[in-house]
Amino acid sequence: MKLNFELSPLEIENNDVISQSTIIEKRKDWPIQFIKPNGFGYKEPLMPNSVEIKKFFLKISKETLLNGHRNFINRNRFHIDAIIQDRKTFTPNILLTDLDTSIKYSTEENDFHLSAENRAEICIDKEVGICTIVEPSNWGSFLVRAIPKAIEFKAHGINKIFIWANHPNQFEILKLIGYSRTEIHLHNPKINFRFSNGYLKSDPAPGLYLEPASRNLLQQFSLKYRTENNSKRIYVSRKSALGQRSGRVCINEEDVENLMTTIGFEIVYPEENTPEKIVELFSNAEIIVGCSGASMFNCVFCRPNTFVIDIESQPNWLWGHINLFSSLQLKFHIFFAEPIEKSGSPHRPFFVDTLELKKVLEKLC
Repeated sequence: MKLNFELSPLEIENNDVISQSTIIEKRKDWPIQFIKPNGFGYKEPLMPNSVEIKKFFLKISKETLLNGHRNFINRNRFHIDAIIQDRKTFTPNILLTDLDTSIKYSTEENDFHLSAENRAEICIDKEVGICTIVEPSNWGSFLVRAIPKAIEFKAHGINKIFIWANHPNQFEILKLIGYSRTEIHLHNPKINFRFSNGYLKSDPAPGLYLEPASRNLLQQFSLKYRTENNSKRIYVSRKSALGQRSGRVCINEEDVENLMTTIGFEIVYPEENTPEKIVELFSNAEIIVGCSGASMFNCVFCRPNTFVIDIESQPNWLWGHINLFSSLQLKFHIFFAEPIEKSGSPHRPFFVDTLELKKVLEKLC
């Protein structure tokens, strides 16, 4: 069955639009430094001076079928949880990370088809806020995309959510924002779902730029964990758990940790802390240093103007990380680390120049 991809869910006539708006926000005027030890670094992405964000809040049609991670099929059309402004660039990549969808894209024909596979189907009759996102298993994506949706649904009096969650920390952060386990309907992307009373909110972080209302919701959530003294200096290590399994390993992590300890930084292993402790650490930090990855997305809990040094070992997500830190109004710099292998997967080992990092930190501290 051939499917047409709609750039906007607002184009689906039987979706009930509750609100829609367009926000244009000027990017914070902070002089980012791209620090290139021994001349090594990547091309600096050209970032626009302002960001346009299209928002919506709607009630999904009962005829709509959720397939895969965030594909909403209505008759011969489908949409996602965002309004897309550039069809040519976005369309070929829309299903890139969704390995569970039945929708297939043909590059030769430049169109989509729904494969005729047999799937179980579940209809959820109760009122739910639908928190479907791209890459739900990634902690960073979960934090900036799913959590703001869940907080806003709670603010609207929608006390049950539909969401993908598997790791204990995902359930724990949901509990902290007010959702007990009985108020969570789990999303299985290998099953099709319909909703009799389902609400959908737009992606709060298109291009990883967190829109103002969602940013404020996360700030309000963080307030109860803050103290008057925000003098913590933390180094976010990748030495444990996922940081070692991903292949993107800092080969001289111990040297970096020794340097950070010497100049008064606390070493933090995110996977060994509860979400509550992580919120407390990041929301009370004065300076944060860390190698890019999901753990650095915990900066959503930082106060505005927190200093951040993001150590980047590859260019693939540089623009997205800049968007995130910029939207959070952080004072951040990019410090480049050199991969051991010059080509291949983005997830490859890298080396941090501790002498250059020390010089940067001495100026900052």
